[in-house]
Amino acid sequence: MLRSLPPLIKAPIAFCLFVLNTVFWCSVLFLFTFVKILAPPGRWRIRCSRWLTGIAENWNTGNEWITDLTQDIEWDIQVDAELSPNASYLLLANHQSWVDIVVLERVFNRRVPFIRFFIKKQLFWVPFLGPSWWALDFPFMSRYSEEYLRKHPERRGQDLVTARKRCERFRLMPTSVLIFAEGTRFREEKRRRLASPFTHLLPPKAGGISTVMEVMGDQFERVLDVTIVYPEGETSFFALFSGRLKRVVVRVRTLEMPEGLVPGAARSEDSYEKLKDWVRGAWEKKDTLIAQLVGNAG
Repeated sequence: MLRSLPPLIKAPIAFCLFVLNTVFWCSVLFLFTFVKILAPPGRWRIRCSRWLTGIAENWNTGNEWITDLTQDIEWDIQVDAELSPNASYLLLANHQSWVDIVVLERVFNRRVPFIRFFIKKQLFWVPFLGPSWWALDFPFMSRYSEEYLRKHPERRGQDLVTARKRCERFRLMPTSVLIFAEGTRFREEKRRRLASPFTHLLPPKAGGISTVMEVMGDQFERVLDVTIVYPEGETSFFALFSGRLKRVVVRVRTLEMPEGLVPGAARSEDSYEKLKDWVRGAWEKKDTLIAQLVGNAG
């Protein structure tokens, strides 16, 4: 019944259901976070971390149910890889909208370990979400402009130190790390400004990938290339809540890492250049795939 409601009625209902689901599970999460803080270091704290990720997976499942209850979306998902919740994965995805997170939850929830990704430090102050991401050990990163870094060179590289510390925690249990290699959401204006060599993507950055591979490279079962396409064009949370998002296409494939890059991809200039070339090659294939998927949708 909710699927057939007019967009302006459906949107606030769907939004409120998402908020209620978030508030409920975040409240449970905060309670167990307090228990984790009081727990002695070692196996008890690791056990608490597992409880927290289980709560987060229930939160994701609730979002899936709400989406199915309120929306009529055609999900075209193909996964060309064997997945396990007991193995660790590195996910490389293109980024167009915060809706990407909802999409990735649907594709991977309980099929791989709970997904964590890098977040701007300012988002810590988002009610419920920010503290939850902190409790779940998401790496918070500060973004500085080149002008700021020229005035404060001591800040350069601090994010990588933070990322390494967080990634060290991930070694204690199976983990999935998501990296949006473009570093920002795709917009046509950004593509032109950055003189991107790709039609549907921004140039990828290898810094975050290098840091994660340096710390966790030997832990990953495989690297997954995730391609997300919205055939109707640019989307948003309002499009999701209101029912204007009609179709989502996702393709997942395994990426083979060149020998010599795992682990320690960031430890020499030569290996870092090889990593950049490898990422650029993966992005060329992704750009071609997106063109095919968009063309087929048309």
